[in-house]
Amino acid sequence: MNLLPLFAALLLGLPAPLRAEEVILTGPPIWDSAPLIALAAQQPLAADGITFTFRPWTNPETLRKELASGRPVVAMAPVLMAPLLQARGMKGDLLAASVTGGNLWLIGRGSDLDGPEALSGLKITVPFEGNLPDLMLRRILGTTAWQPLYTGAYPASMQMLLAGKADLALLAEPMASAALAADPTLRRRSDLCPLWQKATGATACPPGGALLASPDLPARGKIVTALETAHSDVAATPGQAHALLAGFFPELSTGPGASAFAGITASLLVMPADAAPLRAFYGEIFDLAPQAIGGTLPGPEFYASGIRK
Repeated sequence: MNLLPLFAALLLGLPAPLRAEEVILTGPPIWDSAPLIALAAQQPLAADGITFTFRPWTNPETLRKELASGRPVVAMAPVLMAPLLQARGMKGDLLAASVTGGNLWLIGRGSDLDGPEALSGLKITVPFEGNLPDLMLRRILGTTAWQPLYTGAYPASMQMLLAGKADLALLAEPMASAALAADPTLRRRSDLCPLWQKATGATACPPGGALLASPDLPARGKIVTALETAHSDVAATPGQAHALLAGFFPELSTGPGASAFAGITASLLVMPADAAPLRAFYGEIFDLAPQAIGGTLPGPEFYASGIRK
């Protein structure tokens, strides 16, 4: 290590040079990761000795390895994974939850869907049984009879709809926009958010992502403030999320492009001040499928674990 700058600073009575601390930012190819990429591009805390590097993850195992690496990490994780990690004793302080509207759609042919009764008897393709979109749809439908078709992937769900083997497909962006481009007779029959609100009485869209931090995250108060600013900036012009994401996820460079993200509205629930909507959301999921969040409702320490320090 070159100690000359430090010795020179001491001899001249100057502040010692800051030792740069690298923070790894990681997320999947969804809108919620775009603010993390913006932070890495802008480096707003460089003067404080904090640098950001974004690394994409495409499977949960990669995410778990990053959180267990011992390095300072901030990760965008599926919102259901946050309490699961806690229940399994894995490290991951909750900083915030990400909420997006206009991101998850029921695509099909016909008129707008104004309630669960309109879905009675329909065949609906869903990527995975037991994941968040499936649980949300099951909560919305309640006792309404419907026919889930589990496909294992969003592209397969879209293909079944295009082939006429399903009445509706539950698709996230950008796959929802890709389906509309592939068949002009299809339309957005409902954003899942208003159906969720009608079924649960919630006033906001359900959270989809959780920002988790390693316990040794430096200057977390400043980092959370920078995250809030980046999230607000990207949310103000949602179309720019595509450009940020496409630089790390080549699969997003084709297809509908920026238009798929332009209609998304987004907000950030910073913990613990904004915990109430997230707590209510977990309560809805717990009543439906306790195992999806680790078999128990998170306690107060879960929401306070990421408090600014």
